[in-house]
Amino acid sequence: MTKRIIDILLVLFTALPIVACDKINELKQPGTKEVLSSYLDASLKNRSEEAYGYVSSEDKAVKSIKRRPRSKIIHLP
Repeated sequence: MTKRIIDILLVLFTALPIVACDKINELKQPGTKEVLSSYLDASLKNRSEEAYGYVSSEDKAVKSIKRRPRSKIIHLP
């Protein structure tokens, strides 16, 4: 009986790290290309608040969204 409990615990403690490592892939941060693409897409569609969400926390500490000037659209002939 004790051997069986030890075997079950051993299997559980062996399987737990494997399952946990598999879940790490779901916690990945988006890559720089994906963030830049999303930022530019939001900016070009005049979604300032969404675009600001892609700005790093270090940059947000320097410049808030309230101080961000509106970009001017230049229409070329």
